[in-house]
Formats: sequence, structure tokens, C-alpha cells
Amino acid sequence: MAGATRRRRISRLLTGAVTGAALVVAPWTSATSSYATAAPEYLALGDSIAYGHDPRIQGATTEKQFIGFPEELSVARGNTVVNASCPGDTAAGFVSAEGKDIGCREFREYYKILHVDYHVPQLEFATEFLRTHPTTELVTIQIGLNDVYECITRTPDYCVAEIDSVMAQYRTNLTTILDRVRAVYGGRIVLVGYHAQYYQIASTTFAPVHVNTVMAEVGPTFGAILADTYGAFAAHTANFGGDSCKAGLLIVDSKGVCDFHLSPAGRALAAQTIADAIERAGR
Repeated sequence: MAGATRRRRISRLLTGAVTGAALVVAPWTSATSSYATAAPEYLALGDSIAYGHDPRIQGATTEKQFIGFPEELSVARGNTVVNASCPGDTAAGFVSAEGKDIGCREFREYYKILHVDYHVPQLEFATEFLRTHPTTELVTIQIGLNDVYECITRTPDYCVAEIDSVMAQYRTNLTTILDRVRAVYGGRIVLVGYHAQYYQIASTTFAPVHVNTVMAEVGPTFGAILADTYGAFAAHTANFGGDSCKAGLLIVDSKGVCDFHLSPAGRALAAQTIADAIERAGR
């Protein structure tokens, strides 16, 4: 029963409304983006958390129905944001069109509700964008949790025996991402950590703890700082038994089920955590 429950939780995490990565000749002129008439200052990269997926929204026809923490942060900082996050993306898919993902490419072809219209791996879009938009002064990256969930859903031991190899590959991909971004961009990079759904349940802390640890180890080599959303959410759930939904930080779906994606309060806390990390770093 515990295994079945865990699989149901996993299936709800970063797989709904998955969206793909893509590039057109001039992606920043897409009618679906808000930065065609303004100089962008903030590029957000990541998966469905940064994208702002909401499982309660069915049959969405526009990306404006989804709001992520980058939009919250851009308002607080007075920046123009370009949110290129791709729900369902993995670090492997972020780097390569052949890398495993958990649905973003497939979703891209049918629903076409990315915040930005592009048709290549997210890293390729990001490096081209940064080369052509020198006013960019902040890049946030939140990627990697789907690499673990992909392993969890295909292995009988929920990735326990495989986690070291998965993290080794994630480390390689994250290093590639940061190296290529740094080759064209010298400004602020913030790696945004992952929160947990239930801090008192080891199965839901397993993936974020491993991914966040690698972020903290790899980031400093490239001058990237870590926004510790894991710790921030833990602190805010302390009076709620470690339950992020009871603390109001995550979405409760139409059936009363706690989802992994962020509520407005969760988005605001993630944005504040990033802002605080930047301030502490003195950048």
C-alpha cells in the first residue's frame, strides 16, 4: 500500500501540463511572450515549478493562465522577466534533445502554451538568448528533480540503488549547463533549490535533498548561489507537522489532494528566498 501511495504522489508531481523546449528564428518576438517591447533583465529557466503549473487548470489555451515564482520575483525586483521554463523537463533534456524527460517534448507539440515559443533544448535557447540580450542581469535555474522522478517511476526500489548514478549524471549535466551559460553571461546566476511536500515523510524528501546537495556543490565553481527553498519551506511548515499543503504553500487540487506545485503563498516565499539569497551574496 505504501508503494502504491508513493507512486500516486510521484505521478502528480512534475508531470502535469508538461511543456517542451523550442526555438524559432526570433523567439523573443513571440506573441505569447511579454517582452517583445521591453528590454529583458531576468531570464528564468527550469521545469514546471518555475513555469507555474497549476493542476486545477484544465484545457488551458494560453500561457498567461500559469504564474510561476519568476513572475513574483520580477515584480518585486522591478525586472522584465522572460520565463523559458519547460514543465516536464529534466537536466538531461535541458542539455540535449536526446536526453530523457518526462513529457515536455510531447506536450509541446500538442498544447503550445510555453511562456516563450522555442523549439530546441532549453540550454540552446538560453545561451542564444543571453548572447543577444546583454541587458540581462539575473538568471535563475531550477532543474533536476524530474531526473530523479523519472528514475523513481521506472525502478522497483524507487531509485534507491540507482540514485548515485542518477546524481552523477545530473552533476555532469548541471556542470554543462552552468559552463555554457557562463561562456556567454557574466551576471548573477541563482540555482533555485526544491522544497518538499511532506518534511516528515522520507520518501518525499528523498529527491529534493539529493538534487539540492548537488546544486550546492556545483554552483560555487561557476559563481552561482543557491536559494534554499527547501529550508525556507521547512521553516514555514514547522507549525504544520512539516506539511507544505497545510502551511498553505502548495496547491490543493479539486479533489482535496496536496499537489507538489506552488500556491500563491508558495510562489511568494520562493521569490523572497531568491531575493534574500542575492542580498546575502552582496550581488
